[in-house]
Amino acid sequence: INININYKKILRIKNVNYDIWNIAVFKNQLSSHLPPDQSRHLEVLHPTLINRYYREYYISKRNIRLTVDKDIQYCNPSFVQYGYINERNIVVEIKYSNASNLSPKMFDGLDLKLAKNSKYVNGILAFRNVPH
Repeated sequence: INININYKKILRIKNVNYDIWNIAVFKNQLSSHLPPDQSRHLEVLHPTLINRYYREYYISKRNIRLTVDKDIQYCNPSFVQYGYINERNIVVEIKYSNASNLSPKMFDGLDLKLAKNSKYVNGILAFRNVPH
């Protein structure tokens, strides 16, 4: 059995103002910018979370990449009356290749907590205590 976990396919679509609050209109708008074999998947999909955040990108001469995500907000499209929930944390991701001969210990002097992070999971969990 072949099971794809964490599979992601990226499709470039035209940057337009989508009506994310009207699911039917949103699906029609999005569908018009997707190839037919991809747009058919929208029939069974529905949004479960909307997230937005501000991201800063940095890259060093040694090809160490760093992203900083802040002002993270989550909204559950099924409960728009609650608006957005603000995330208090700032997410810093440091990315480098093993071929760069860098050691994770080089970051020991920084006051950072090493943790897995998923904005999707954080957003879903943020709404678990909201009354329905």
